[in-house]
Amino acid sequence: MAGIFHAYDIRGIYPKEITPEIAERVGLALANFLSPTTCVVGRDMREGSVALAAAVGEGLRKGGCDTIEIGLCSTPMNYFGIANYGYDAGVQVTASHNTSEYNGLKISQEDAKPISYDTGLGQIEAMIARGELPTSDETGERHRRNITKEYHDYVYSWKEEPKAPGRKLKIVVDAGNGMGGVDSGPVWDRMRHEVTKLYFEPDAKFPNHTADPMKAENLQALIGKMKEQKADLGVAFDGDADRVAFVDEECRPVAADAVTALLATEFLRKEKGGKVVIDLRSSWAVREAVQTAGGVPVIHRVGHSYIKARMRELSAIFAGELSGHYYYRDNFYTDSAIITTILVMNIMERTGNPLSKLASPYLKYSRSGERNFRVANSNASLTRLETEFSTGAKKVEKLDGLSIEFDDWWFNARPSNTEPVLRLNVEAKTADQLQEKLGKLEGALRG
Repeated sequence: MAGIFHAYDIRGIYPKEITPEIAERVGLALANFLSPTTCVVGRDMREGSVALAAAVGEGLRKGGCDTIEIGLCSTPMNYFGIANYGYDAGVQVTASHNTSEYNGLKISQEDAKPISYDTGLGQIEAMIARGELPTSDETGERHRRNITKEYHDYVYSWKEEPKAPGRKLKIVVDAGNGMGGVDSGPVWDRMRHEVTKLYFEPDAKFPNHTADPMKAENLQALIGKMKEQKADLGVAFDGDADRVAFVDEECRPVAADAVTALLATEFLRKEKGGKVVIDLRSSWAVREAVQTAGGVPVIHRVGHSYIKARMRELSAIFAGELSGHYYYRDNFYTDSAIITTILVMNIMERTGNPLSKLASPYLKYSRSGERNFRVANSNASLTRLETEFSTGAKKVEKLDGLSIEFDDWWFNARPSNTEPVLRLNVEAKTADQLQEKLGKLEGALRG
């Protein structure tokens, strides 16, 4: 069981590291930890997902919890199942964007609040390790519920029909053979636009490319089809359909934080003074956009469990992360690729502007993108960066790793929560300055 409990979920190679036996223990431990009366259980299409879902359900029922099996579904659909119907907890069997040999469990409590290592996964791991897994005197019941139509109706309710409909948009959508097709297929079928679907069939082998839209190589098929069809918009989902990447009509990927700025501005158009939670790796342009639109930017650490908790504390209307997660107060404080896509389309239709024009005001600074470095000791590397780069800084923060900000450039370096690497993001006011500072930082990390 070593190494499969992570910051946000339980994840490992199936069946070498994560097995039905472990899943059953997780279910029983969850029943003891939360004492839920009801728990939603959903799964993706990966190898072992059926067996893992059955096992975790068995463990929950042994702990006295009724299970509500919703079958093949996306992670956002699982969240909807928990929060919309008032169930006490939920487990989604998925390994998100990881390659095909992986599988895992994402666990939520009531209202689809995530359970992270800090808020429960650590305790569940310890309970299993100690063998403290008492069964209940009353076995829980097993129920099945089909929520698919209600979910798709709910998602489509986010679509705004323009007062004066313009031309139909040409849209290419790449579901990456993950759960994006199940999550969004019927929603696209209801739209008036010309939609081309790529890789909508769930396939555990991911035969076309891995379902991680943040990697440029995974967007090439989408871009190729867009060029062929002269499309207005390209959309790529990750494996469990909670993240999304966009490509504009010029076939250029749009930075995730530019989308955050665009959507934040739209929400603040309707709700002045609202709070927007921003991933600390995001461009200066995002906080500037929020302030200009009359909102309050709140900078926070990376990770969906942290972002969601901060949103709830503040009743924030919206949040965005550089990883392509976008969160909505009015969607149970959860993330959704298809709802994000609908909101971007709403803006395009309302304004009549292409995505490149809508995003361009938020792309005014020079940026490195996220760079990964394998280092022997993350803490030692962060200490070295602080020593070498903090002199003359106007701000040094350790909210998540190390952030150092100057008047004309800044960087953040942080240990990954999901991989054994140090992640670096740098932004500067000019391209020359970016290259200079990036070179020095890379030298310090490799030296």
